[in-house]
Amino acid sequence: MSISTNAPDKGKEFLSQLKLYSDYLKWDSLLNRYETWEEACDKVLNTHRMRYGSIVDPLLDEVAESYYHKEFLSSQRNLQFREEQILKNNAKIYNCCTTYAYAPDVFNKGFFVLLSGTGLGVSLKKKFVSQLPLLYKRSHKVKSFTIPDSIEGWSEAIKVLISSYCHHPSLYNEYFRNQIKFDYSEIRPMGAAISGGFKAPGPDGLKQSIERIEMLLDQYIGETESAPFKSIIAYDVFMQISDAVLSGGVRRSAMNIIMDPDDDELIRAKTGHWRQTHPWRARSNNSVGLLRHTFSYDEFNDLVSINEGDNDLGFVFMSHEDEMFNPCFEIGFNFYDQIKNKQEAVFQFCNLNELNASACVNKHGKFSEDKFYELCRKSAILGTLQAGYTSFPYLGKQTEAVVAGEALLGISITGWMTRPELFDEEILKKGAEIVKQTNKQVALIIGIRPAARTTTVKPSGNASVILKTASGIHPEHSKRYFRIMQLNKESETAKYMQVHYPEMLEESLWSNTQSDWVVYVPCENHDNVIIKDDMQGVKHLKLIELVQNSWIKYGKNEENCYNKLTNHNVSNTVIIDDKKEVVDYIFGHQDNFSAVSFISRFGDKDYAQAPFTSVLNTEELVHKYGDAAIFMSGLIVDGLHYFANDLWTAVKLVLDPKLPISGTRSDVLLKKDWLRRVKQFSHNYFHDDLTTTIYCMKDVHLWHKWVKIKRHFRLVDFVTLLNKPEYMDVSKTSAIACSGGSCEI
Repeated sequence: MSISTNAPDKGKEFLSQLKLYSDYLKWDSLLNRYETWEEACDKVLNTHRMRYGSIVDPLLDEVAESYYHKEFLSSQRNLQFREEQILKNNAKIYNCCTTYAYAPDVFNKGFFVLLSGTGLGVSLKKKFVSQLPLLYKRSHKVKSFTIPDSIEGWSEAIKVLISSYCHHPSLYNEYFRNQIKFDYSEIRPMGAAISGGFKAPGPDGLKQSIERIEMLLDQYIGETESAPFKSIIAYDVFMQISDAVLSGGVRRSAMNIIMDPDDDELIRAKTGHWRQTHPWRARSNNSVGLLRHTFSYDEFNDLVSINEGDNDLGFVFMSHEDEMFNPCFEIGFNFYDQIKNKQEAVFQFCNLNELNASACVNKHGKFSEDKFYELCRKSAILGTLQAGYTSFPYLGKQTEAVVAGEALLGISITGWMTRPELFDEEILKKGAEIVKQTNKQVALIIGIRPAARTTTVKPSGNASVILKTASGIHPEHSKRYFRIMQLNKESETAKYMQVHYPEMLEESLWSNTQSDWVVYVPCENHDNVIIKDDMQGVKHLKLIELVQNSWIKYGKNEENCYNKLTNHNVSNTVIIDDKKEVVDYIFGHQDNFSAVSFISRFGDKDYAQAPFTSVLNTEELVHKYGDAAIFMSGLIVDGLHYFANDLWTAVKLVLDPKLPISGTRSDVLLKKDWLRRVKQFSHNYFHDDLTTTIYCMKDVHLWHKWVKIKRHFRLVDFVTLLNKPEYMDVSKTSAIACSGGSCEI
């Protein structure tokens, strides 16, 4: 086995390689091994050669070396899907897009977008949803539909399903009011090879989603003849669609929903026990759209207060009622007025590039303005090339016109806290101007419109993992933490981990089809790094504000915008140290923010399998919790045993006795006795403070997990250790389908 044991930050290096070989780097059949990072970069650049020809060779030569050295990144979608995959389906190169739910083909087209690996924002404001047709009770007549095995084919299945309930010009009216018998026989089984080096997800996820949508709509319509297509119903249809994408492992299905401030059903969609009753709603970020300066402080404070405990609701400030955002809110859109035919759903796309702040140094390792400006130019070159992919046959001519008419770039910076020298208004303004001027030069060469908006700050989940930096504009999580990553069980990395590092794996609580693991990767930082304890509340907000008013503001070409009020933004999550101070500041400075996500200082312990989870060692545990930390282990071991290794569900029962306890009579008795013991422990050591008791239990459990994982933790040379992907032999199970040349083989 090829192993390195002395590399610094082993956890971050391991995580970077795991992410690359799980999601991005492919098996090369000619070389009989997985490709290297540099080989993958060459294929990304070659995509643009294939699209534009030799005219872009000098530009690609200029950026190649920095790309190889991870000084900046292309669109992560272009790293995942390359060359013929992108040229065949241009949607696959884009990070994100958005739409308005006014026409019922928004569901099948939205499914197409998600299956293409693109994040999707949807406005479910009443202005749009009120235009959706009525939902009708279906008759007993039955029509059959054989689902073609392609992205388009799966999307058409959703279109046929919605057509059976609705009558509308964008749908197939021959299916109206008919029961649909879906034939899944042409869909390749799980594990079969599909193009791009991926494995087929099989039909189960799609079948489950279709059946759940049918159940949802049938129950809603009931015995009535028809019912209006309410926003909460449209929302749940999207969530079930999103679940089908999640089961495929192509990408974590990313969605956000924008709602009206008075839409109580949507506002309450992710409150209370929603994780138990409606777990599919975890597939989206939900935010109330607030038109700036039209609401009171009390209204804003009440809205923020909803988002406590397990409740999940955000807000976003808007300058126009039709303004829209991508799932992480760093990209702004506003194109509803550009849609001439509102009988069909229309989408707009944007791409993202990532500039690595850690790379903005000279040969002595000191911060370098010149290096930053160099990377601004190189990122803008690749970002502009990405903006020229505007062919979307499945989505329609109107979508193509909207995307081409307002080109959008998303040149982002990650690892800000690694290089705090970047928090300088003049440096950022100059960098943004370089991005704009470079974009204009390259746009002229390739024959597209100069961009309307060019600069942004994304949350940088995957990019920061690959680059081994803090994510986006956020501090490092803590000195010692687990980075928890979703991993599809069918991937070769998952199979390797299951054999060699089983202690790092848990069943994902976010996968309804049990298709994913989560991997606990131990990461450590140096003592002098900026961590979340050093960057909270208003202190963090002021830096976000500075970046919005320099890097973002000066990257905008107002004359090219569909709506001059639309801006890109800084995607951010702020730790609340003083709630009133934070709410006061945001309300008073709402012109400088769009969406702000909040998390408590204990947020990583409030959510099961949170992406970042801090870990305390023995001394820190005793310092924080006293002797209780020493005597907690027995309760933890029993809790894991009684609750199928799900400690987070177990402790929810401690905090909320109204939750049901499942299992046999014997199981229920054991669980109830465990709950009694926890409460007695809390009485003995924490003066009946159950919340602190639970935090202690989680922290002790995580330290035990850390010690167990670190005992055998080593770096892995995935390129030589991973086996050739094993694919299902389709010929032994089913025929291969093709849909008008759209077969995914």
